[in-house]
Amino acid sequence: MPDGFLIPPRSGRRALRRESGGVVRLMAWLLGVLGLLCVSLLAAWWAAPEQLRQQVELRGTEALGRPVRLEQLQLSLLPLRVTLQGLAVGEAVGGRGAAPSAHGQSTATVAATVVGSVAATAAAPAPAPAALTPGLLQVQRLEVEVDPWSLWRREPEVTRLLVEGWSVHLSRSASGAWSVDDLLRRFRPAAPPAPQAGPPMLFTLRDLDLRGGRLSLQDGQHGQRHEISQLQLSLPWWSNRPANAQREVQARLSLRVNGAPVSLQASAWPLRAQA
Repeated sequence: MPDGFLIPPRSGRRALRRESGGVVRLMAWLLGVLGLLCVSLLAAWWAAPEQLRQQVELRGTEALGRPVRLEQLQLSLLPLRVTLQGLAVGEAVGGRGAAPSAHGQSTATVAATVVGSVAATAAAPAPAPAALTPGLLQVQRLEVEVDPWSLWRREPEVTRLLVEGWSVHLSRSASGAWSVDDLLRRFRPAAPPAPQAGPPMLFTLRDLDLRGGRLSLQDGQHGQRHEISQLQLSLPWWSNRPANAQREVQARLSLRVNGAPVSLQASAWPLRAQA
């Protein structure tokens, strides 16, 4: 046996085994807690889209005073993306151009009425898209993808914005009342906005894609109907960063105005004057 090599006594070996067993049990306990935490996070992530979908309907209904319906909401972490499907905003509660809550009804009464309308719509079987009554807004698919590091820098960068199968329906009655008069009254500022202090927030928008857009106007005052259909807009890039002042911005637009085709392509340097 080499000099200096000592064999611990039997009691010391038992103590070492007890200590090692305690370490193993501690590690097993920590792994169990970590596994439970992961399962809980996955369950919360799985349930989050449905909770957010309901919040979009309730908050949107309360804010607009109109029934808001959202069929599906999807979340993705890699990449950071939110997808909305089947978004619809209906007509004003109480008829065309209904007054906001300050004209005889409290906000709680209006919200309860509209939420009840949303619940009744959700309970009924969903009709075919062609049979839907034209409301204010319908969007088949809305997809927003964001660079998460840009949010950390407080300079948001939207890497993709897709709006597919959207339609907006406006109408004017014979008396001249517009179908969006209630929204104009609701969001009319009480006072002029204060001047902005400091530089504006920097942002970047990439890959803007509007597909299958339709804008219809029913003019009851003059007995006319106008429609913009098959609207396609492509904007690869837009930013207000001073470093991009010399970068060219190109856009493509195609549509039909009352059946007549229109196609446009433009190039601009929107920030060159600020450079």
